[in-house]
Amino acid sequence: MAARIGSMAGLLCVRWWSSAQLAARGGPLVASQRWAGSSADTVYDVVVSGGGLVGSAMACALGHDIHFHDKKILLLEAGPKKALEKLSETYSNRVSSISPGSTTLLSSFGAWDHICNMRCKAFRRMQVWDSCSEALIMFDRDNLDDMGYIVENDVIMYALTKQLEAVADRVKVLYESKAVGYSWPGAFSMADSSPWVHITLGDGSTLQTKLLIGADGHKSGVRQAAGIQNVSWKYDQSAVVATLHLSEATENNVAWQRFLPSGPIALLPAGMCHHTRLRLFF
Repeated sequence: MAARIGSMAGLLCVRWWSSAQLAARGGPLVASQRWAGSSADTVYDVVVSGGGLVGSAMACALGHDIHFHDKKILLLEAGPKKALEKLSETYSNRVSSISPGSTTLLSSFGAWDHICNMRCKAFRRMQVWDSCSEALIMFDRDNLDDMGYIVENDVIMYALTKQLEAVADRVKVLYESKAVGYSWPGAFSMADSSPWVHITLGDGSTLQTKLLIGADGHKSGVRQAAGIQNVSWKYDQSAVVATLHLSEATENNVAWQRFLPSGPIALLPAGMCHHTRLRLFF
């Protein structure tokens, strides 16, 4: 079976496909082929293809779930292992807005504690207005929990890596390893064929899995191989992203966004009182 994972902005979602459906859909990377029995070392219960924020979060969630404690889980990441020995005083411009739902997910396997101990900034209000009119909308949660958090991607990745190390006995991570081909099981079982998804890696090695989860980006090889259709278009826009140092300290907990004729501009709170983040699209 294969699965597709959604954005970490909300709860992770998995799309399931039966072997018969996958074989029927076809695709450039799909090949229904018979494989002889493989060594137990190459068969996994779950393989997550893609070790970015979403894939690593999924692997962490599975590894810490009591129902998967007896399962073999593999995470494939094309890049090297990322280490964050010391938090830089300079803010990274690559950040994510973490929703309360994603905070709950990260807390469920201990990653959120690492993030809070490093650097993040909560926001409790959002103000959005249009430059060509008096139209204004404001979201206010002063008397409730935080609406969300602005967190640097490097900080999230560090927290996920730490929690993957905590379940290294259940979750194996292969860095600098990329899947280059997938073979789905046939629609009809055969005595000498494998009932699982067959994965070929860039170094020529192969492995099998009972469940394949695609978290390999917007050009997902898993999605293409499974024949899962998507709709996309280009915005024909560029963006300027910067961290601003303010002359006066302020406890800003508001996310500002204004829609201009040339494109939107946004100011997001950062972790320190003298800093804020700028997003300008044009």
